[in-house]
Amino acid sequence: MNKVAFESLRHVGFVLSAVVLFAMATPSQAARVDLGVFEDFTGGAADPASINTWVAVQNAGDFARLVIRNDSSIVSSVTNVYLDDSLDYVLRPTTAIHSSTSGVDFKQQGNPGLLPSAEMVDFGSTLLSYRAREGSSVNGVKVADDRLIIKLKKRQGVELEDVLNIVMAGGVGVHLRGIGGVEDARMSAVTGFVAPPVGGGGGGDSGPGGNGDGGHVIPVPLAVWPGLVLMGGLILQRRRS
Repeated sequence: MNKVAFESLRHVGFVLSAVVLFAMATPSQAARVDLGVFEDFTGGAADPASINTWVAVQNAGDFARLVIRNDSSIVSSVTNVYLDDSLDYVLRPTTAIHSSTSGVDFKQQGNPGLLPSAEMVDFGSTLLSYRAREGSSVNGVKVADDRLIIKLKKRQGVELEDVLNIVMAGGVGVHLRGIGGVEDARMSAVTGFVAPPVGGGGGGDSGPGGNGDGGHVIPVPLAVWPGLVLMGGLILQRRRS
C-alpha cells in the first residue's frame, strides 16, 4: 500500500473510530431485553419456546422505567415480577412506583417474594417484587397491549447503560401462570437466560451471563465492529511495512 492510500485509510479510520466512540458514549433511550424460561412446571404440557416475555428498559430523566411485556404465542400471564438485589447498585428501591394498563393490576409486596427455582440461575436476593392481585392470571400481563411499568430513580452518576447491563445479566425475573389456559400451569423466566440446545451442548453455564456451551454470551455491539476491523487492518499494515 502506498503512502497516500495508507494516509487515506488512516483518515477514514479516525473518522469511523470517532463515530463508534460517539455511538458508545451516547446514552440509549430504550432497549429490549428478553426473558428466557429456565423452569417449566407444566410437566411438558406446554412448549417453553412459545413464551415470549421481555422487559423494556427506558430512560426517564433521573428515573429508569422497567416495562414488563408479554408477546407469547400461547395463552399465558405474567403474575409475579422480581428485581434482583444487584439493581440496588444503580437504582433507589425506596423511590419505586408502579402503574399498569387497563386490565392489569399488581401490588408491590411488602416482603419481597422469591422467584421460584431462583437457585437454578443464581438469581440473588430479591430487591423488590410485584404480584398480580389475588395471584390471578386474570390480573397479570397477558397480551401484547398489557404493561406493568416500574419506575425507579437512578443513583447519582448512573446512566441507562448501567441499568441495562445489570438487567441483561439476570436482573429481572418473572413467574407466569395460566399457560395454555390452565391456571396452575406455570413457568419461571429470567433476563439473559438462553436454554441449552436440545440434545446437549456440553456442560457450559446456561444461566445469565454464562459463557459455556449453550450459555448466554453478550455479543460485541454492532457499532463497535467497524472500529475493530479498521484497527486490525492498521496493525496488519504496520507489520507489513
